[in-house]
Amino acid sequence: FQARRSVPFFVGDVGTVFAGLILDTVQFWPPFEHVTELFIVVPPLLGLKGNLEMTLAARLSTQANLGNMGTLRQVWDIAVGNMALVQCQACVLSLLSSVFAIVMGLASDDAFRLDQALFVAASSVTTAAVASFLLGTVMVLVVAYSGRCRINPDNVATSVVDALGDMTTLAILAGFSTLLYGQIARPWIPSLFAAAVVVLCPAWVFLARRHPTSKKVLAVGWWPIIVAMIVSSVGGYILDLAVTHFSGLAVFQPVINGVNGNLAAIHASRLSTLFAQRSELGRHPDHDKRQCVDPFTGLCSSNRQARVSQLLLLLSVPGHVLFVLLIFLISDAHVRLTAGLMLSYLVASVVLLTVLLYFARCGAYWMWRRKIDPDNALIPLLTGFGDLCGTGLLLLAFLFLESVEDPSVAGFVNHHATNGTAT
Repeated sequence: FQARRSVPFFVGDVGTVFAGLILDTVQFWPPFEHVTELFIVVPPLLGLKGNLEMTLAARLSTQANLGNMGTLRQVWDIAVGNMALVQCQACVLSLLSSVFAIVMGLASDDAFRLDQALFVAASSVTTAAVASFLLGTVMVLVVAYSGRCRINPDNVATSVVDALGDMTTLAILAGFSTLLYGQIARPWIPSLFAAAVVVLCPAWVFLARRHPTSKKVLAVGWWPIIVAMIVSSVGGYILDLAVTHFSGLAVFQPVINGVNGNLAAIHASRLSTLFAQRSELGRHPDHDKRQCVDPFTGLCSSNRQARVSQLLLLLSVPGHVLFVLLIFLISDAHVRLTAGLMLSYLVASVVLLTVLLYFARCGAYWMWRRKIDPDNALIPLLTGFGDLCGTGLLLLAFLFLESVEDPSVAGFVNHHATNGTAT
């Protein structure tokens, strides 16, 4: 498993490095400097990768492993229903995340500006729709092709999402926010962008209801992604606060959250596929039906699932070292590379991944027993919880480095603070 997973892991998660570089660059662009609520919507929008694209990949992988995508007609039927579902979910979640960002902006600034509110909503909704369509199309092609090549889509699809998801979403957000920021004085233009996405929702609902799998998710699959969006938005608020003090933190945020969230999602997806192959929803075999186990049993024992968690933890450490070095090699990072920075980052990363893998193990067993499909419910929760904890742990790491006067952060004053930009 380790050999088969290593190459997709390293190739896939390089995308999070480039996402970090994009965020490190655009944080000083006018839209992000003058409308800092955009930082609050960054984790929820990146979280769509876990809330929507990874759950889409997991659903498609499960269908492929069950032999339900063997013909072009089957692929088309499943793809249309699931793509429509993803578009509907993306519209709702992006609207909610923009509302949350505006409310949090009011809480810290006490000044409501309609032009900025419409700008944030339009940027969020348009980014979500375009990114979800592009990534969803890629997912369908990857899963269908993997099945024809006798490759387990569980090992490939989530890595492809991870490689493209954060990078694509941030690039689209940067592009649309820059375009719409130039028209912020004419609020009707951002309103048209948002309205164009929203009016398509009834059509997506109609198409999603025509396929049994997407119809079921459309009816009962909202609570996990909404909870995940709220939790991710809190992580976005932490990010908004953090980048006002540590400009160098932005480049690491997509990496620590994206890489660890990807590994936890892979574990959850494999568990879901295993459950679907061995028993019906709501039942576990008698020899393996313990839902909640202690952390030692879940992560350190010799059973199959614990060994997979151990391999993922071991795989993540050299991966994160490589990604951090890559960041400093190809970018003008707003921090210095020191042993203290590397060690603090690795500690935060290992703690985050350990918590997520344990959550994935217990959550998958618990949900399956209660007839909740982990593909639809667990992966979004892992993503949201990972965004919140990952950003919080990263901020704690930087605060620790500042407290010990580590050269990695000493002397680097954030441009947002010095420029005194207003929200």
